[in-house]
Amino acid sequence: MSVQVKLMDIIEGMEFQSDQSYAYLNRKIGEVVTLTDEHVSSSGALPL
Repeated sequence: MSVQVKLMDIIEGMEFQSDQSYAYLNRKIGEVVTLTDEHVSSSGALPL
């Protein structure tokens, strides 16, 4: 079953992106998650 996502949540995530932050859509829960460079570097993961 697919998860519904509010278009406004996706737009807001895109608007708040910057050179130091990234917005991702968690498709399992239908939520936009914003990560900063600090979060990414501390986890050891590379941004997509």
